[in-house]
Amino acid sequence: MDRIESLQNPRIKAAKSLHTVKGRDRSGLFLCEGEHMVAEAAHAAGTAVSLGTGFTLGSAFAIDTLFVDEAQEEKFADLIEEANAEHAYLVPAHVLAAISTVKSPQGIAAVVRLQAPQVTASDDLGATGLSPSAFGVSSFMDGDTEQAPPAAGEETENGGGDGGEDEFISPSVLGDKLVLMEAVQDPGNVGAILRTMDAAGFDGAVLAPGCADPYAPKALRATMGAIFRIPTMQVDSAAKAARALKKEGYAVVAAELNGTDFFKRKPLGDKVCLIIGNEGAGITKETLAAATHRYRLPMKGGAESLNAAAAAAIFIYEIAYRN
Repeated sequence: MDRIESLQNPRIKAAKSLHTVKGRDRSGLFLCEGEHMVAEAAHAAGTAVSLGTGFTLGSAFAIDTLFVDEAQEEKFADLIEEANAEHAYLVPAHVLAAISTVKSPQGIAAVVRLQAPQVTASDDLGATGLSPSAFGVSSFMDGDTEQAPPAAGEETENGGGDGGEDEFISPSVLGDKLVLMEAVQDPGNVGAILRTMDAAGFDGAVLAPGCADPYAPKALRATMGAIFRIPTMQVDSAAKAARALKKEGYAVVAAELNGTDFFKRKPLGDKVCLIIGNEGAGITKETLAAATHRYRLPMKGGAESLNAAAAAAIFIYEIAYRN
């Protein structure tokens, strides 16, 4: 393995730039830190993901660059081989610390590339226009582009899409158990919700405008690797996504303080999308109007509400195990 000693090395500077949304969006890369997360990234790089029963999504991840504390090369020998990084470097501890976003780096970090996955249909389901842009990766195809291309169904200046609800790619391609996040701003909440979804066996996450970047360092840490197992789909409108799912027979469940008691619900059916709204403002009126159910969690104590991730966890597990 080659060695990097200088903090001014271009690869070190590039890795540090991934601490910011701008750096990640411009490059299509994100930073994974620590043995557990790097191992998860290495496994994901060679793994395809099933999308419900109809589609298979080839790996959306590849390890671009690996940085290893030179004093821990032997410890990570197996992981270095498994990662199969395009570039791998030994670095002094102070250089790894400069790359890291945590106070105590764990000796290894990886720059992971988001790539356009190959989407294949298991059956002829009549789906048209399915493309990697539906899964939040189109913004990473051109490293010189600062702004992400429009999400699925979004209009472009040259009229590339008409925004019609029958034209955009429905989140239903992700599977039967979904979570739609609308302006969930805290990256820790986004990451924790993805982790809970993974644990409970949910199929996919739909992220509407205003949500924190799931590839931000805080969000990634909160996922504990779930980011590599829960496909995410970027949409330009939570309300549009909810309406599309309702048309396809989903129970669209809004977590809402003024809703009815969630624990007194009737069975929701096999296809469910849970909507989690902004931490302070909740779900927008337009998106609420698209919901088929509005439920609240009863508060027997003095608390008026729960943290968004905590509330989502209760809803997700109840839907998964006592639907």
